[in-house]
Amino acid sequence: MNLVYYFVCAGVVAWLITDFVHNRANLYFNLLLAFVGAYLAGFFAAPYLGLPNIFAAFNIKTLSIALLGAFILVLPFNISSSNRNDN
Repeated sequence: MNLVYYFVCAGVVAWLITDFVHNRANLYFNLLLAFVGAYLAGFFAAPYLGLPNIFAAFNIKTLSIALLGAFILVLPFNISSSNRNDN
């Protein structure tokens, strides 16, 4: 059940970034990137940082690493795609 919470929060991050860069065409791709980023950060990066993985109890530490992973994976793609559309 904890995994659902992280994916919902990653979806919110994807939606906010999509709204921020004003490109609704990438919403579904941003959601996919956010889910993958949250999963990878929570499953692989968290143990290296000394935090529990995303299958552990739902707390602020695991939530923050999942949100950070979603943000790190979604934002660079949107910045690069918005720069390509401006030219």
